Amino acid sequence: MNKRAVALIAGGVGLAVFVASAAALTHTLNPPVQLVDETTSRHSRIQCESQLRQAAEETVESSVLVVPTVTVVGDVPRRGVAEMQPQR
Repeated sequence: MNKRAVALIAGGVGLAVFVASAAALTHTLNPPVQLVDETTSRHSRIQCESQLRQAAEETVESSVLVVPTVTVVGDVPRRGVAEMQPQR
């Protein structure tokens, strides 16, 4: 293969990666809209809200990370002060 063919293949792969990355980022930042049925009863809405509230409370409690206290001890090597060498 000559250099031009290799450059074209590399450019094509790079372009495909760029397009796939842009699509994934777009999907992440703009998730698909979930349609809610307007005929749902008030009771089911209240039940869903209470379930969401419980899930949110559990998430807040479980999102705390407890890290034990750690003390790092190190010995500093004692080195003498470098003496000035006379200039030659």
